[in-house]
Amino acid sequence: MASGLIRSQLAMASKINKTSIYVDVQELFITLYDAQFEMPKRDRPIIVNRALGHCEMVAAYFALSYRTDDKIKYTKLLFAEFEALKMNIRSILRPDRPMIQNESTCNKIRNYIARIDESVVKWYKSLELKRQEECS
Repeated sequence: MASGLIRSQLAMASKINKTSIYVDVQELFITLYDAQFEMPKRDRPIIVNRALGHCEMVAAYFALSYRTDDKIKYTKLLFAEFEALKMNIRSILRPDRPMIQNESTCNKIRNYIARIDESVVKWYKSLELKRQEECS
């Protein structure tokens, strides 16, 4: 019995690890982690640590929205955490004082944010559609 449950949880974890939201958040996390060494030392502990923490929470809320019955609740929390992440990213990529000088890295970060944003909206809309179908 327990081994079947464990297999089921591992299968679910495997699915989550392959979804575009999870993969893009993970890649953004790695890119931000590497990019911190291109930034002034004074900005690293404040801005980058917060952005990395927000990435972790976006991944966690997505996993919860994927795994639990209360998908809408966790997706709304995901939206809130993602907004906080975007605020940190805007600080890092400010046009008047970019903290990262490598334009290629900046573009990678922008692309990940755009893809995650699009995927999260699609995810939420699909959940809302399922909920409406269940209520009908």
